[in-house]
Amino acid sequence: FPRKTIKNIQIINAYLKTINCSYYYVLQPIRKKDREKIIKEYEKLKIELVKFDKEEKNFSYYDHSDLFDISRNIFFDRCHIGDKGNLIIAENLSEIILTRFKL
Repeated sequence: FPRKTIKNIQIINAYLKTINCSYYYVLQPIRKKDREKIIKEYEKLKIELVKFDKEEKNFSYYDHSDLFDISRNIFFDRCHIGDKGNLIIAENLSEIILTRFKL
């Protein structure tokens, strides 16, 4: 999946450049037991995202894949989360935005 994901990101990024918009890509949290099943592919994706982030001025990559403490009951399934998880993500994204735009 890394190649397909990167290709999709490149397409979206190319369009956003034409309308002078920045692209903020957040790698979503994933449940630890599921991450272990796809760790090699996930690590390949992370490497490509870091590389793309360095190459593209209007692209910013944020890794939330390990955002949650595994002791918390946050996930409904492999990648869907409830209110607690949404609050943690919202707080983290708020911090990123406030820092990025110096608000």
